[in-house]
Amino acid sequence: MSRAATGVAAEDTNAQAPLTGFARTWRAFLQHRLAVIAAGYLLVLACVAIFGQALLVHDPLAVDLARTFEAPSAEHWLGTDHLGRSTLGRLVVATSVAMQAACLGVGIAIVLGAPLGLLSGYFGGWWDRIGMRLVEAIVALPALLVPIAILAILGPSLTNAMIALGIANSTAFFRLMRGAALEVREELYVDAARVSGSGNVRIVFRHVLPNVTGPLIVQTTLAFSYVLLAEAGLSFIGLGVQPPESSWGVMLATAQRYVQQQPFLAVPPGLMIMFTVLAFNLLGDGVRDALSRAGGVVRAASNPGRVPGAGATRASAAAGSVATATVGEQPASGPSVPQALLSVTGLEIRFRGARGGELAVVSDVSFDVPAGRTIGLVGESGCGKSVTAMSILGLLGDSGRIAAGSIRLAGQELVGLPESALNGIRGASIGMIFQEPMTSLNPAYTVGNQIAEVLVRHAGLGRAAAAARAVELLDHVGIPGARQRAACYPHEFSGGMAQRAMIAMAIACEPKLLIADEPTTALDVTIQEQVLDLLSGLQEQNGMSILLITHDLGVVADMCDEAVVMYAGNVVEQGRVDDVLLDPRHPYTAGLLASMPQNLPQNRPQSRPRHHDRSGRLTQIPGRVPPAWAWPAGCRFHPRCPYATEVCRQAVPQMVAADDRRIACVRAGEIDPVAGWRA
Repeated sequence: MSRAATGVAAEDTNAQAPLTGFARTWRAFLQHRLAVIAAGYLLVLACVAIFGQALLVHDPLAVDLARTFEAPSAEHWLGTDHLGRSTLGRLVVATSVAMQAACLGVGIAIVLGAPLGLLSGYFGGWWDRIGMRLVEAIVALPALLVPIAILAILGPSLTNAMIALGIANSTAFFRLMRGAALEVREELYVDAARVSGSGNVRIVFRHVLPNVTGPLIVQTTLAFSYVLLAEAGLSFIGLGVQPPESSWGVMLATAQRYVQQQPFLAVPPGLMIMFTVLAFNLLGDGVRDALSRAGGVVRAASNPGRVPGAGATRASAAAGSVATATVGEQPASGPSVPQALLSVTGLEIRFRGARGGELAVVSDVSFDVPAGRTIGLVGESGCGKSVTAMSILGLLGDSGRIAAGSIRLAGQELVGLPESALNGIRGASIGMIFQEPMTSLNPAYTVGNQIAEVLVRHAGLGRAAAAARAVELLDHVGIPGARQRAACYPHEFSGGMAQRAMIAMAIACEPKLLIADEPTTALDVTIQEQVLDLLSGLQEQNGMSILLITHDLGVVADMCDEAVVMYAGNVVEQGRVDDVLLDPRHPYTAGLLASMPQNLPQNRPQSRPRHHDRSGRLTQIPGRVPPAWAWPAGCRFHPRCPYATEVCRQAVPQMVAADDRRIACVRAGEIDPVAGWRA
């Protein structure tokens, strides 16, 4: 591709503005049809509560004993009650009372329960123990007994009823926020904030609270339905709103006394309670699903301009990536580029930093996955392998985005695709096997059900046909008694069988590309060999390409055609697997090989020493991969490299073509990478 064409492509991508976190959540919410209808109903209800009384024709308190128990008519749309008062007018007033009461009750519950639960969960200790004992004592009592006891002390009124309901309902918010805070405080980003010198107050409100707002929003919508029901119940028994004021509960109590004279009196308030409570529950479901979709399956938004701290526009970054990947105007990947099924070029991935700004966790990564071939992505933990794989699927989450570069699958650009288009690619054209099968399978559904869901979504099969195909797939991946096992839940599977089930799910729609992220993690060596043999056999049968992410160079030697070695977000060496493993040119690749406890095949060039033979003490690369916020200047590997000089500390190595591979080392060609680790 020419520089001009690259610039045009960049301009086209930049034409689409990135979606904010709110925009992604809103778009996901709009896909929940029942929740949207419920939200519309509640909006109308709020308008009635605010403006309805000003539009009433009949005074809801005006008594007309000559027109008692009238049926609905053109003058009185909902008829009249036992005193000749307009039922419609009283219903409008009751709606206003109900909405005010719900807001007051839920507000008190949030103010009392949420902050105390958050602080109790974060700090723990004796404050947490005292708080939990009080909450358990309240929860042990029947739901309405606590409000009734409080009203017995304060006296019956709407305000007192809402104070009582708020105190009783605050326990739900306390327990919710406490549980969320207990989980979030153990996350690594909270530890990083502590190490950086942030105080407890800043950590609670800046790092913990934003990560628990999702459950809080859902709980709030559900609390509204509970408070509405409770208020109606208290008013019904005379402990809430007092006549002649109107509420749904008071209207039901009146209808009960005069049910023989006019049964219709119970219909309007009864329907209002039913529909409003149902609407709040549906709204809560919609908000929950929207937050789940926006947080778990999020499109990586492209940046329409200048990246903070990057010092270049997206167009220039893409052009520079192409330029650095070529030597003498010749493609570094050779003639196989046009046949590449997946082509990643100049990829840069950024995440929001804990102290503001952004961190580039992957920079200028380029590689191709040819059709029908297996490419190994190798490196230590923290090198950016899994993040690169997640970016291909658009699964970077709210805090991550693709800042520059291109990802093309069979010629189709994936960067900037809308979520609906990516949903059609995930599972159909690209399958993925995650590291931990036991946590990747949903414990609430059977294995067969989860495989069938993929087939229903992408293959258009009916439920029965999808279930039968799921059994065939389980049998295909070597699970004995596939028909019986399809009805089992994930916890009934061993680790190896769960991994096979994950493979069956990943290949269900015969994807062109399979991404395998550490597919043999936590499996014993026998099961590892079986899983790898299964992947190889499936590749031969289906002709799919595999992007294999692993730490194990032995797996790379056995499975892969090419190896891509990553360190600290950069590709440092790339080439045919035999060349990279038997004759490494980058010090990091040589260090990984020297750290292996077993020998690799010895069919290396005779001119190279037998550096993989094991004798004496096992070699170890000193130090560890630095985090993205502490990457050193110059070559990122130089603090751990035995060949580092002053030029390595200053110059940023560029990926250049050397013979049959690509290497990013400023001293490539003048050092023997193996000798430094052997010494």
